[in-house]
Amino acid sequence: MTKEEPTIEDVINFWESNPLWMGESKFRPDQKEFFDEHNKVYRDDVFAGNINKEIFSVVKDKNSEVLDLGCGVGFWLYQFASKNFTNLQGADITNNALKISEFRLKLGNYKAKLSIQNAEKTKFNKEYFDHVNCQGVIHHTTNPESCVKEIAR
Repeated sequence: MTKEEPTIEDVINFWESNPLWMGESKFRPDQKEFFDEHNKVYRDDVFAGNINKEIFSVVKDKNSEVLDLGCGVGFWLYQFASKNFTNLQGADITNNALKISEFRLKLGNYKAKLSIQNAEKTKFNKEYFDHVNCQGVIHHTTNPESCVKEIAR
């Protein structure tokens, strides 16, 4: 018996029911402590205590159009906003992620345009963004090659 590949609906249902960091945290995503804990663990585990500043230096103009594709709980949106980037958009495949991202941004008094998007085929115009940040997303898509092509588009 072969295992069937997940459909896009399977992916949406999984992430809508299991937002990033929900199972690991003892806090709710409407509490500041949820984000403090996520920041610390992510920074320590992924970046050995310091976020690599080169991630932000590749975007020379703070007014550039920046998309965080697969924004999840808004970690990268918050990071870009805290570095004074002004034209931020966050896209995710679930409403739950966008709600959590919005709450996180409000904690820093930051703003970003948020929208439901499928990373394999977004509704954005071709060549609209100056920079697309897409971390920890591509391997979760049903068609990673389509996702990479969409980012390049």
